[in-house]
Amino acid sequence: MSEELDEGFTALVSDSIRECGKKVEYYAAPYGCNALISAARRKVPTVILGPGDISPAHKPNENIIIDELLAAACI
Repeated sequence: MSEELDEGFTALVSDSIRECGKKVEYYAAPYGCNALISAARRKVPTVILGPGDISPAHKPNENIIIDELLAAACI
């Protein structure tokens, strides 16, 4: 984990995700999103959270597995 991460914020989010029975994963997102403004430019702790696989996103056959969508709605 990066030294730049706010450890209190990270712990709070991680604990919440674990309480929902989900695995916590940390990585630098290999794609762009609106978090660029909050996280990178304004240094605001930001979480990108959602169901699905990023690889088909914003492509002609974009899709999501319904069970993943429903599971994410439970968080």
